[in-house]
Amino acid sequence: MPDEQLDDSAPVEHADSDAAAQSDPILRYTLGLREDEDRKYSDYVRQGSYAIDIQAAYNEFDKQHSFEPGQLVQWKPFMKNRRFPAYGAPAIVVGPFLGRETDGDGDPVVERDDIALGILDGEQSFRIFPFPQQRFTTWE
Repeated sequence: MPDEQLDDSAPVEHADSDAAAQSDPILRYTLGLREDEDRKYSDYVRQGSYAIDIQAAYNEFDKQHSFEPGQLVQWKPFMKNRRFPAYGAPAIVVGPFLGRETDGDGDPVVERDDIALGILDGEQSFRIFPFPQQRFTTWE
């Protein structure tokens, strides 16, 4: 199939998942989110800025930073892949996080969580989460 063009505009039919979604509202919701995500990605890829943006994202990802406990950090541009912290909001470095190098199936982890960051959630509770340090920069 290397010489063929993929047509991502045609809907993919999943008889088993369609039937299950009819009877399971959680599955129906999850499939709807996935379809929405796929549509947004397809729309974005078709924009003229995609190639420039993906190169900028890589350039940001490739920049290395060292952080100390107590230091405020924020997401780099294009790097937010978790719910918290919000873009432009600071998180505080708690310390290193010794994440797994393999997933639950023993496969290597592509992007390892290696730093623990703290945030205050909407109820003003201090919460600590692991993240890949490479996705953060010093808070400005």
